[in-house]
Amino acid sequence: MLERVKSIKDLGVVFDSRLCFVEHYNDLILSAHRTLGFIIRNSRHFKQLSTLFTLFDTFVRSKLENACVIWDPHSKNHIDLLESVQRKLLKYICYIQDGVYPRQGYPQEVLLSRYNREFLAVRRLYFSAMFLYKVLRGFVSNYSILEQINFHVSSINLRNQKMIYLKTPRINLLKFSPLYGASMILDEIEKDFDLLSVTTAKFIAKGNEIIRHVN
Repeated sequence: MLERVKSIKDLGVVFDSRLCFVEHYNDLILSAHRTLGFIIRNSRHFKQLSTLFTLFDTFVRSKLENACVIWDPHSKNHIDLLESVQRKLLKYICYIQDGVYPRQGYPQEVLLSRYNREFLAVRRLYFSAMFLYKVLRGFVSNYSILEQINFHVSSINLRNQKMIYLKTPRINLLKFSPLYGASMILDEIEKDFDLLSVTTAKFIAKGNEIIRHVN
């Protein structure tokens, strides 16, 4: 007999019966805060702040971005909760440098700019675009995704020779879909490069430029 369950964990991602990933968000945020707390407690005597960023990126941010192409949230509540992990680190580093924590409600944009960091939400969007780019180039084989892409085909030779046709999102299901978000990033990159000929290195460089602009 097969037992009916409401959620199952596969390759580190908790899938629930409604595919809303709430349980995954809760587990992920709790685990990330615990790991960050461990790093802070055991690095009080570190002299180089760059070491804290290295530890955070290796053990915390990597966890927050694992398989994010699948579970990237669109609700502000879950986005802010994920951002709160990095915010905790930045506020702690401010305390080390300034001797006082930033006031409550201190703008996240200022903290990120001070230490040249990016919003985690923007990084997740970029990872989705990178994944879609690899699918289009054949580096990743995924025919189910290719079937969902609206390719732009011009009947005559026009200036607009973009590969992907972006529909105007009229419902949230399309507006917040990972595929639509990734397609928007590719649309920006395609203004300067041909997606089928641009090298991966140039694609990454342009993606990083877009990230800095969004921030």
